[in-house]
Amino acid sequence: GSRHFEPERAYAAVRAAVEAAGEVALLVKRVDTTLRGNPGREMDAAVDVLAARFPSNRVRALAVPAFPDAGRTTVGGVHLVDGVPLIRTDVARDPFAPVQHSRVRAVLRQQTARTLDEIALDVVQRGADSVAAALLESSADVVVCDAVTNEHLCTIAAAAARLSIEESIKWVSLDS
Repeated sequence: GSRHFEPERAYAAVRAAVEAAGEVALLVKRVDTTLRGNPGREMDAAVDVLAARFPSNRVRALAVPAFPDAGRTTVGGVHLVDGVPLIRTDVARDPFAPVQHSRVRAVLRQQTARTLDEIALDVVQRGADSVAAALLESSADVVVCDAVTNEHLCTIAAAAARLSIEESIKWVSLDS
């Protein structure tokens, strides 16, 4: 319920919630399916808590806002609503939380200083091994992944889960 919060209030609310949750096997930071609000600041809060809790592990965020069953997909880093880029939908004119970019990376860049990278749809379509390799190759703190089907979401999750075990990476999943 933090979509309309000011950025620092959203950060504080998410930080408090993650701290209160204690140690969990998986941390998912839910975001609005059209990226309204403060997804970057809220992601920062979750990552900051995990980094403090697990100082010997690398903490990264996986930004996968696609929700195929609701018509939300990401292709080429561009988030789409029923095939239409975000800035060409009604959410761009939301009076309380307008979206100014269709690129997920650009939305996050406005709210975080963390490094950002993208994994393209063709990599995701090649399977979990390809996604895992791309995640390892990237040095970014936050990786935005394309996805257009639920199978793609499962592929990305499988790759991240494997790296969590093999590379001791702690992930914050930023998704809808």
